[in-house]
Amino acid sequence: MDKYLTFEIEDFVADEQFCRWILYPEGEEGKVFERLLESYPEKAPLLAEARRLLEGLKVTEEEVKPSQISNLWARIEGSIADQQASIRPLQAEQSPESLETKEGNPKVVPFWNPARIALGIAAALALIVAIYLGTRPSDLIQYANANGAPAMKVELPDGSTAFLNAASTLAYSRSEWENGSRDLKIEGEVQFSVVKNKGTFSVQSPKGTVTVLGTEFNVFDRKDKLEVKCFTGKVKVEREGMDEKILLPKKKTNFHLGDSELKIEELSFESEVERAWTEGIFSYDNVPVLEVFEEVARQYGLELEMKVDPGKNTFQGYFERNSLEKTKESLDFALKNDFKITFETNKLIVE
Repeated sequence: MDKYLTFEIEDFVADEQFCRWILYPEGEEGKVFERLLESYPEKAPLLAEARRLLEGLKVTEEEVKPSQISNLWARIEGSIADQQASIRPLQAEQSPESLETKEGNPKVVPFWNPARIALGIAAALALIVAIYLGTRPSDLIQYANANGAPAMKVELPDGSTAFLNAASTLAYSRSEWENGSRDLKIEGEVQFSVVKNKGTFSVQSPKGTVTVLGTEFNVFDRKDKLEVKCFTGKVKVEREGMDEKILLPKKKTNFHLGDSELKIEELSFESEVERAWTEGIFSYDNVPVLEVFEEVARQYGLELEMKVDPGKNTFQGYFERNSLEKTKESLDFALKNDFKITFETNKLIVE
């Protein structure tokens, strides 16, 4: 319970135990928060506001589709906008005396960080989807990570792990896995670390199928591009109508709609750098600059507005998912200010 003493609203909405309490009020989790309120009643307003924000995010559909995630995210942004509108900012001309009560005691002026709350709610949405769909009796187990959310770690039934990037989904059949068939479907970008000696592990994406025995690999499938990277072990990549390809460590295959074959290339960086997006570090070696702008927008949950044709410009560099200001500095440095990059409310503008 001690960890909750320093929690703010954004921390509560991103906490798995708190999310479970909202989903299942009669569960054991409720006792923790009941004791917290008994011992620290001043926490009541924070918990009430966190509950209000989360109750609008409960998942009730049989399957979670990307369009549903987008709709839920729009509701999140609406909640943040409403919250911002209800907060009267501290005016520069306010004197220290204006921050005191009539009795001379200091007023408590709450500090709200809308950006942190937005990220907290994005993480909460991913948690709620995972908790709800991961515990209900349905045969379909599905995880969905929201646009703008940090990397989401998923523990698979065989002990393998998966990291879902923002705006990505993963699904599998509970009964098939119980019978030894390790097949799953993904959309977006997912990185896997697969347990060995438990049979074939197969990942199906919209543009192809990746099959392994025990390895670490990354699958990126967005728009017209499929990219598979092998870090350890051996990976087989298949696409209907094309010859399959076997990837060894430090190899990757790229495919764009319209290509006649799967091509094998060397990884651009060491495996540790290639895998670092799960920790919020994104590195690129001469990739189309539009892909980088799209990833930045995805990481911060922004709409991308291109006011200029990116043409064949490429990007070599990196950015970290820590703050918009530092991300802009990294982009400006790598692009040598060839593009004017502006961050506005819910929007990334490139001119």
